[in-house]
Amino acid sequence: MLLKRLAQGEPLSRICADPGMPARRTVYTWFADAEFFARYESAVRAGIHARALKSTKRGQPWQS
Repeated sequence: MLLKRLAQGEPLSRICADPGMPARRTVYTWFADAEFFARYESAVRAGIHARALKSTKRGQPWQS
């Protein structure tokens, strides 16, 4: 669920603030697992793309 939400453009800080979700510090420790880190990076890239699409659909320029 965490990676899916990241891929939809939701920030990690917001995801981790929800009940039942891991703390950011916990997620950071998972980066030691190369497979998880690769999936995390892919989800973050997809999330950036999703946010850009949402922004341009509303007629707003992309902001990082």
